Amino acid sequence: MSDVENLGVLIYRINEQAAQIKMLQNHVEQLELNVIARDKERAAAERNYLVAGISFLGGTIMLLGALIWSYRSIIFRGLP
Repeated sequence: MSDVENLGVLIYRINEQAAQIKMLQNHVEQLELNVIARDKERAAAERNYLVAGISFLGGTIMLLGALIWSYRSIIFRGLP
């Protein structure tokens, strides 16, 4: 093979590798976007669980307060 043919083969291989690199870069960018979207979804789900837990805890505390208030004369009978 002559140098010109070798040069043509090398240029072809470089062009193929450049195309493959671009394809892989696009794939990596898509994966990064998927990770960001998944992290946002997880954060939203965690916020929802936190809000539900705090709401339940607040409701429980209010229920206990109401029970203590309604039975205060029985609970604190002997106190002045």
